Amino acid sequence: MSKSNIYNLKELIDALKNKTVSYAQVLEKINFKFKELEHLCFWDEESYSKISLEKEDCFELILICWERDQYSQIHNHNNIEAWTYILKGELTEEVYTANNTVIENSTILSQKNISCLTKQSNKIHHLINSHNGRSVSLHLYVKEIKT
Repeated sequence: MSKSNIYNLKELIDALKNKTVSYAQVLEKINFKFKELEHLCFWDEESYSKISLEKEDCFELILICWERDQYSQIHNHNNIEAWTYILKGELTEEVYTANNTVIENSTILSQKNISCLTKQSNKIHHLINSHNGRSVSLHLYVKEIKT
């Protein structure tokens, strides 16, 4: 039986490596605050900062630190499942139509919110730090292993 909560980064990585439930359920079990990872953060005035926390054959876990109003380019994830978990602040996720011209959906993701772009959706999106200060998010990229 798996633990009901995940209290630190080590437990999160262990749960991802030994996944017995869905990735959504793993992320929903996170019960730690930004302070748990604050010592890993660094900030750049020009662009958001990416810190790789764990890279395995089937997934990569990244911490992203956003200054106010920073944003990602409009992008897809090349058939990789992409999960976003908000640790601090908020991000606005804009999902575009396949031809990259019309916003199909815009969602404000606040602390503890989870977003996912599945492999099947083949969606294009970008993230914007819409918080009145710094935001921090965890990103989980999952790929299928061909056997």
